[in-house]
Amino acid sequence: MLYIPWRNEVDEVENENIDQQTIYKDRYQEIVANRQKFNVLDEQVIDEALKLAEDRSNQLDDGGFGGEIDDEFMPYGLDNPIYDPFNHIIDKKDDEAPVKHIAFPTPHQISDSEYEALISKLNHKQYQFLNVVQDSLIEGETFYCTLSGPAGTGKSHLITAITQSLLRHFNSIPGNNPESLKVLLCAPTGKAAFNIGGITLHAALSLPVSQYGEELIPLHHDTVNTIYCNLYDLKLIIIDDYSMVGARLFDHINSRLQQIFKSDAIFGNISIILCGDNRQLPPVRDMYIFCPVKTNPYKELCGTYLWDHFNYFELSEIMRQSEDKSFAVALNNMAFGKMTDEDVQLIKSREVDSIDQIPEDTMHLFCTNAEVDAFNEMKLSTFKTERAMPNI
Repeated sequence: MLYIPWRNEVDEVENENIDQQTIYKDRYQEIVANRQKFNVLDEQVIDEALKLAEDRSNQLDDGGFGGEIDDEFMPYGLDNPIYDPFNHIIDKKDDEAPVKHIAFPTPHQISDSEYEALISKLNHKQYQFLNVVQDSLIEGETFYCTLSGPAGTGKSHLITAITQSLLRHFNSIPGNNPESLKVLLCAPTGKAAFNIGGITLHAALSLPVSQYGEELIPLHHDTVNTIYCNLYDLKLIIIDDYSMVGARLFDHINSRLQQIFKSDAIFGNISIILCGDNRQLPPVRDMYIFCPVKTNPYKELCGTYLWDHFNYFELSEIMRQSEDKSFAVALNNMAFGKMTDEDVQLIKSREVDSIDQIPEDTMHLFCTNAEVDAFNEMKLSTFKTERAMPNI
């Protein structure tokens, strides 16, 4: 039926009076020629595969399989910790590398007593901002806001309060999946992302790590589907330490969200809060976030630029206590160039004459990667345990 023409299935195929074997012999060459057009597997290959399957099945029936299971089908985390068949997505394009499943950290909803204690510590301006965010998202309005303020004004505490308030509301709606991601916490660096229990922007949106690429290559549709399956219920993205987000990266975030959520609206019609202080660390090899993209400096003439969609909200009250508060005040005065004599003395009190006087738990900052590597090697050399070798 596949390889020779026929008109009536009942008369020419199902009729018991027709000798099928005779027809097959008379038209054998025609059937072979037509079959080759479809490039099917040779019958011998199929027969060998079926014979092998039968042999393995017989071995199982006779008391268990005594052969060896291929490594790629071993359970992940046992004998083969490198390959996880359930945790990888292979793109169909030959020029694209395999894309690993992205583990999006989902914020955990805290208890009622913990939530009440969290909210009770908010000052008036923090509570005011929380209400604006909550009311906008509950009403289904998309908004873009910059939450700024110097060190010690409780930006991280407010981020936690916003996240927990939104979780409590949306998880309580009948039909909503409490395990789905409602608030995505991001940052441009791993350190900043870790501090808020989030993920880096590059990992979350599959953005290129290279600092030199101007054009953003669209993701393969398989990768887009993988990310969307994690973000389909997303209500808000919070980006901490936004001072390090450059104009090019900002534009890439917009393009990537538009592709993931299949929307021409800015940022894929997803609400965003930028949290941080522009007086802190600047972008690396990029323009400030409020500048036009270098490759298209006249982009704002064709429409409102991305930065102009963000409303500005600033916290001013220092929330830290005792010595932490005086240190935060000194840092803020330094940022404004208005340090007092007390501020200068406080900073100078931390000076040391040699590296040996630096406490063990103190964070170290270096100007170059070479200095970082040298310091790390020096610290590792003091450990007495055997260094673990990476799996190749």
